[in-house]
Amino acid sequence: MIVLLLAALAVLVVGVVLLALAIVTTVGLGALGLALGLVSTSTFVGLSKHSFGAGFEAFSGQMGAIIGMPCGVLAGWGADVIARAEFGLDPARTMSLILGGVSGVAVGALLGFLSARAVRLMARWVRWKLALPGPTPQDAAGLRT
Repeated sequence: MIVLLLAALAVLVVGVVLLALAIVTTVGLGALGLALGLVSTSTFVGLSKHSFGAGFEAFSGQMGAIIGMPCGVLAGWGADVIARAEFGLDPARTMSLILGGVSGVAVGALLGFLSARAVRLMARWVRWKLALPGPTPQDAAGLRT
């Protein structure tokens, strides 16, 4: 009887360890796929536009969207809690989280693109102030090909 209980416990422990290993592997592969997808699409954008700045801008926008989603979900959840506790409203919780996530992605991507644009403008200004070689204002404006 005790041997049977020990065998069942061993099978349970092995099952839990294998489940934990499968979860860690899945999460790790998902994160690796996400990272490779970000880098490859940003590289493709940069190469297709012949501009490192365009690739950096795409990468910043994608990172902003990824970071913005959980922030938006938390903001939607917080708004839901405040609406219920302070104002006695009863919004649909799922809808608050979905709208929070979507708005977080949109705002995060916008902030990512704007920050990348600001970095490009600052780099252009520093290059101009230090008289470093680089694209002329006509090149940057797309007036010359």
